[in-house]
Amino acid sequence: MNCPECGSKNPENAAFCQKCGKKLSNTKKVTKSDFLDQVLKGKNNLWRYILGIIIIWTVFYGYSLVIPEEVMAWGPLVNYIIQDSVYILYILTIALVINFLHKRSFLSLITPGKSVKWSPIFIGFVIYFALMFFLSFLPNLIMDPNSLILNPDLSGFLIFIPFLLIFVPLQTTSEELFFRGYILQGTGLWTRNFIILAILNGILFMIPHLGNPEMATTPFAAVDWLVFGFFMAYITLKSGSMELAIAGHAANNLFISLLANYENSALTTPSLFFTTTESTAAMANDPLSIILSLINIILIPGLFYILVFKVPGIRDRVKIGS
Repeated sequence: MNCPECGSKNPENAAFCQKCGKKLSNTKKVTKSDFLDQVLKGKNNLWRYILGIIIIWTVFYGYSLVIPEEVMAWGPLVNYIIQDSVYILYILTIALVINFLHKRSFLSLITPGKSVKWSPIFIGFVIYFALMFFLSFLPNLIMDPNSLILNPDLSGFLIFIPFLLIFVPLQTTSEELFFRGYILQGTGLWTRNFIILAILNGILFMIPHLGNPEMATTPFAAVDWLVFGFFMAYITLKSGSMELAIAGHAANNLFISLLANYENSALTTPSLFFTTTESTAAMANDPLSIILSLINIILIPGLFYILVFKVPGIRDRVKIGS
């Protein structure tokens, strides 16, 4: 915020100019957000964010370079555990960057409160998972049962389940900490407009996912990542903490990993049902399937938002205002 009297730059929420004392109450109103204000507790120079991102991504992408090629021959479960252990390092690296580079607490990345609230995580997870089941999986199973194939190796799938329940939430939480925590709070230093921040966050979330194998058969997946990133950022800003985004992201990826994955997916895990590459490609070229997919991409997050922010019984249980 620039002072209209002397032109000096001031914090966006400042009431008076820090240099000349001019009242700033007539300047553009900014949206108050305790979540975004967490960055003010630490050091936020641009170079710190650039260095922090470099450190985080170097650890994340560098991990794959030190994994021996022999891992592929150790079996799918061992390979999965070793590959996805990177998300433990991902979270630890983010914590170290926040603590030592930005000089603030790891908790401030998640919530302005004194502790993480587990109620919105549990309730949000159940609601998002149920919406995916009733609005995506069940209609598809009823209208086109041939598009879903039951996993012929059910014993292999059952062995995977406990590890999926551990590593998938680690994966989704690490992404939330980076995108809806580190990046969202960082960009909040430039603007407090929730829509602009959410759009930018959706774009930044989509970009690294463009290298996923899904793009080969379903380029429309880019829209899904964009909308999903936007929505997770928006509910984080509206709720003032990351619990609901952590819940929704975990529910989304666990649903895919446990119930309905597809061939050529970035989530290389067995699920109870899966869609073949041919079926996925056919749906990606079918106008009706594209329209239905777009509706689902918007409908599921939209209903989730209404349920947790507008329905009094649920809103009160997750302790979120409208």
